[in-house]
Amino acid sequence: MKYDYERIALWSIVIVLVIVVFFQQRRSGFTLQAGMDTSNVSVLDMMEYKYIPDKKRSAYKDMLTSNANTLTTTTTGDQYRMKIDQMMMAALNMTVPTPTPTPTPTPGLQFCTGVIIVGDCVNSNTCPSGLTTRTIGNLKYCVCPTGQKLVPSTGSDKPFKCINTLCPPGMPRMITETATGQQMCTMSCPTTTPPPGYTCV
Repeated sequence: MKYDYERIALWSIVIVLVIVVFFQQRRSGFTLQAGMDTSNVSVLDMMEYKYIPDKKRSAYKDMLTSNANTLTTTTTGDQYRMKIDQMMMAALNMTVPTPTPTPTPTPGLQFCTGVIIVGDCVNSNTCPSGLTTRTIGNLKYCVCPTGQKLVPSTGSDKPFKCINTLCPPGMPRMITETATGQQMCTMSCPTTTPPPGYTCV
């Protein structure tokens, strides 16, 4: 019985040593440096480390698959290694195009088919009287003449008016539209965060 325990302990030590040696061969943290000789990059490095872009890894796998017949008929270890290295270098050195980020549309504005009056998309193609149209990209904004502030009006025929003076006493806050620089007097800032491109102070 004692002999069995000694044998189990011995084999456990051997297995642990084999695992340690194996994982030491996996060069944890290995990265390619600029100007580095890439001939020392192993197949294990190529397939293990995630810093290599998926397109390069896929290209390398495709090269191995398409050259499987050539590799199996190679008779010497040096030729086999040379062919593997050539495929790996071709995959590592290939250019991977950087994807162009898609701009995040401003909620409710990028798809406004009418005109925009300080953040509000109006279902009309013409600006109210006193406001002029300014087109930026594919969007149409209604703005006051340069330097004038926009003030909401109670009159139904003219919902907005432009003023040269400071905001009226009952409208101490101001919303600013980044795209046009238009400012609008308001009683209070919105309780929710203003949409991108608008600030309220």
